[in-house]
Amino acid sequence: MMGTLRDWRDAVLLNLGLLLTVVLVVAAVGWYRERSQTIQWVGHKELEIEFVVTDADGGRPIPQATISIPAEKGGFCGDDRDEKRFTLTTDTNGVVKQSCGLCMCFGTKGPNVDTFATHLPYWWFQASAPGYSTSQEEYIDEIEYRRLVRRGETVARLTVTIALRKAGPQPGR
Repeated sequence: MMGTLRDWRDAVLLNLGLLLTVVLVVAAVGWYRERSQTIQWVGHKELEIEFVVTDADGGRPIPQATISIPAEKGGFCGDDRDEKRFTLTTDTNGVVKQSCGLCMCFGTKGPNVDTFATHLPYWWFQASAPGYSTSQEEYIDEIEYRRLVRRGETVARLTVTIALRKAGPQPGR
């Protein structure tokens, strides 16, 4: 009986070893297949930036708010070649959109991965509106804004929300 139990144990261990080997080979083939079919890509995509200006207390849109934008020279967007200054004015919904031209974008594409990222223009922006305090000047090419970019078929979109506070009483009045 000892020989039979030992033979049975050896057969079980052999089968477990074979099973483990098969599992590892299948996993390695799957990993290799996934990696071998993954590509890194670089391209250009139209980028539209939408500014939404709201009242910080009630969340209501602020029409006729002004976004002042000094754009630095350089960058990876088609309209970023020269230094310039421009202003945008929100509509009745507190919204204004600005196209940035073709911006360099990049990502990874494969069976289980599909990433997208784009460069943002070298813009500083600041919002103001009558009766409200002016917002702090912010740089748009920051990680927090890059994460908000959404890829579309033909246009990538970024929505930047700016909440303005009502101006307080002026000193000396």
